[in-house]
This record gives sequence, structure tokens and C-alpha cells, in this order.
Amino acid sequence: MAGWIAWHKGLHRKPEVFQIAKQLKVSRREAACMCIEVWEWADENTVDGQVDGMNPAELSEAVGIPGIAESKHASGWLLSDVRGLIFPNFDRWNGETAKRRLQSAKRVEKHRYATGEDGISAKRKRMAGDV
Repeated sequence: MAGWIAWHKGLHRKPEVFQIAKQLKVSRREAACMCIEVWEWADENTVDGQVDGMNPAELSEAVGIPGIAESKHASGWLLSDVRGLIFPNFDRWNGETAKRRLQSAKRVEKHRYATGEDGISAKRKRMAGDV
């Protein structure tokens, strides 16, 4: 339960979001935000992505968005079995380890931007007139 949810770049353009938006008769951006609300609920209510004893209709009721869990289920972004609900790839996007991994990737990207391929900072290159 990290207290944050990663918004994946281009979420509102994913095919699954198009499908969810169409089923719920909302815009892609609204559908993406609804997905985030479901993932927030999951982050607060499970540590491993498994929610025993619950079905998609009950999840939609729990988050207060009629049909959202059923739409996520139809898109493959929510699974169910005899035990209950399963959030696929939950550990990739939720929890402290996911947060550390995403922060590390951000640091690496920032470092690569700040330095040239030869290790000379972009700022030093600009000052020397090489850029």
C-alpha cells in the first residue's frame, strides 16, 4: 500500500482503455481515470493483487463506478477465478518495490539526459559551444 499510483504515459490511448470507454460510453480520458480509481482501490485493499471473495460487480460497487470492473474484466485488465479477483501485473505497478523501480528508472533517464554519450554533461557541451 504505497499511497501512490503510477500513471503510465499514453494510458488513455491503450486499446484496453478504448474498449472500456466504449463499453461505459465515456471518453478515453474518463475511462483512464476510472481505471486509476480501481487501481487505487486495489492498492489499498491487497498486497499481492488477489482479492478473495469478490466478483467484478462487487468491485464496481465498492469503487462507486457502475460497470467499471466488468469492463476491466472484459479487457483483460482484471481477472477472476473461484477465489475472487486478480489484478494482473499488480507487483509491477503497485507497492514499494514498484515505486523504487520507477524512481530508479527516472533517475537513470535524468542522468542520461544530463550527460552526453561520452559522459560530458550537456551543460558543459553548451558552454563550450559544442552543441
